[in-house]
Order: sequence, then C-alpha cells, then structure tokens
Amino acid sequence: MCLGLTATLLSCAIPEKVGVSRGPSLVALTVAVDGGPFLMGSTLDERAVAIEIDYASLGRATPEVSLWVKEEYRQSAVEVAAFRIMRTPVTQRDYLEYMRETGAPEPYVDSATWSRQGLGRPYAEVRKFLWRQGLPRQDRQPHPVVLVEQAQAASYCAWWGKSFGVRARLPTEAQWEKAARGERGQAYPWGTNFDPSLLNGAEAKFDDTIPVGSFSDAASPYGAQDMAGNVFEWTKTPYEEDSYVVKGGAFSTTGGLARAAARHGRPANLRHIAIGFRCVTPAINEKAKRRRGRK
Repeated sequence: MCLGLTATLLSCAIPEKVGVSRGPSLVALTVAVDGGPFLMGSTLDERAVAIEIDYASLGRATPEVSLWVKEEYRQSAVEVAAFRIMRTPVTQRDYLEYMRETGAPEPYVDSATWSRQGLGRPYAEVRKFLWRQGLPRQDRQPHPVVLVEQAQAASYCAWWGKSFGVRARLPTEAQWEKAARGERGQAYPWGTNFDPSLLNGAEAKFDDTIPVGSFSDAASPYGAQDMAGNVFEWTKTPYEEDSYVVKGGAFSTTGGLARAAARHGRPANLRHIAIGFRCVTPAINEKAKRRRGRK
C-alpha cells in the first residue's frame, strides 16, 4: 500500500498488463457515510476567506473564485440517508477495465471540440492527458480518469456497481459534500484551515493530475481521499439546463475552490482535463462478497 505523496509518486509500480483477477471487496474500495444531518454550504466569512486565499496564492482574485463563491448555498443543516462512496476517484486503470469489458470509448477530446469548449488552455496542454493506441500511459494509470462526460461517468458507476451486485451511481451534491466534510461542516476534508501541503492544487504548481490517494493525511472524516484538489468531480445534481454540479477543486485551481462547500456547474457533455468522478452505493452489509474490483 502506498502512503504519502513521495511514496505514491516514486514507489507505486503498475504492471504492464492490467489483469482481470479478483480484486478488493466493495467494503475495501468504499467508505461508509452515516445517515443524518450535516452542515452544508458556507458562511459569508468562509467565502471571504476563499477570496483571500486567491490573493495569497496568486496576488489577485481569479474570476472563477469571484463568480463561483456567489453560487454557494447559505450554510444550513441538510439530511442525507446513509451511503457508501468510493475511497478515491476512478483511475485511468479502472476505466481501462471498464472499456475492455463494455466496449465503451476511451476518454478523448479532439482539438476542434476542445476549442469550442472555451476552457482557456491550448490543445497542446491536453495531449499529455490523451491515451495512446487505446491505452493510458503506464505512468498515468493511477491518476484520476478525466475527459469523461457526465453521462459516461454515470454509465461507469452503473457497470461498477453491477460487478458487486449493488446499485451504484454518481453522488448527489449533498452526498459528496457530506463525505468530504463530515457532520460539522468543516471547510476542508482535514479540518477548518487551508493547508496547501495537503492537496494537489494550484499552490503545488504540478499543473497536472497525480496518483489518487497521494495525500494520506488529508482524508475526510469518513476516510475518503482526494476530496480537495487533483480533479473536480461530477455529481448527479443538475445545475442549470444540460449542466451538472461539480465539486472538489482541481490541480489548476487555488485552495479557495477546494473547500467542500464550493460548487459550480459544467455542461453535461464537457470533456475536461480537470474533471473526474467517483461513485456511491447504498449502505450495505459489511459482509459484502468479494468480486473483481479496482486494483
């Protein structure tokens, strides 16, 4: 098991051939989130801190922070039923297995589509995220899968759940947020204060995804990893027409947008280098049988 950023980046060897042997149980791959109320949304003070983080990190407030903090819900108690959520986002290696079993297309975006999406980055910066001859690069297999539309992510979750005999889907915004911050509404998975050493955000200056689970000290109160930084994550909660809420911050955004309360919407058909996903299932019996799972 690889723990910590150094160990993950340097020691987690990935075999050349992705096998199809039996893997971890559903219980091992997910964490349990208790049912009941939690504090969702943010206070005005928390939103002000998000803008201050931008100034501290970049010397200015980015348009994204200035706009998106206005979309956050006012903090209040919200009730959710018990559920389980993936411990880490779906990886490129995971998605490869899905493709091999279902014939789904590989994560991809062409230069014309990328330009039409108007995301402010040249297509040259997308190339390192593209697969080669239908395969993810060997060194990127433990990275979160990106360039996947919201519906494609939902289809993966349905397939993944069937392999364990349960119903799986993308999380709602409320489920995702509770899994990230716990019942008391702490701002980040690890606590109240921003710590740039605990996430892959703009402050880390990687400007790229990194292997999931690289920050072992940054788990949420329930044990979920990567719920701040690395990639935003799709939810099943509609935002506006033909768009859905994404959560979590990314390698390209500052810590202000990595707060659990931060939210914004993206078109359902968007293929972005900074958006991935994870799946949820209903609460289950802890004796869930082992089936082939993520490695």
